[in-house]
Amino acid sequence: MKTPILVLLAGAALAGGLAATSASAAPPPSCFEANQVQGWQSTRGGTIYVRALNRVYRLDTTHCSPLLSAGAHIEVRGRGNDHICRPIDIDLRIQDRSGMNVSCQVTRVTPLTWAQAKALPSRLRP
Repeated sequence: MKTPILVLLAGAALAGGLAATSASAAPPPSCFEANQVQGWQSTRGGTIYVRALNRVYRLDTTHCSPLLSAGAHIEVRGRGNDHICRPIDIDLRIQDRSGMNVSCQVTRVTPLTWAQAKALPSRLRP
């Protein structure tokens, strides 16, 4: 009777160890530093693509599309520090040609794969 219990306990420990190994082997979330942003492009719908150290990130925004016109300038700042992984980490400001500076809410930060970045139309590649 002791043998099946030991086998069960060993199996549970092994499964727990595998789960821990899988969790630790998972890649960390893709983040970037605000000061690494080198360029940007936007869609009419308010999606902004930024380039940070040869990676492209998609920033989904709300209420920003009217400000994202030719000649606009964006400033990406971190909140608290420059490390950006989640929407709450970003302080995104847009300055239009008239000089109006508006804070814009980011709802999602998505790192693109190389294939996804390459598949973007040329007018949207930062």
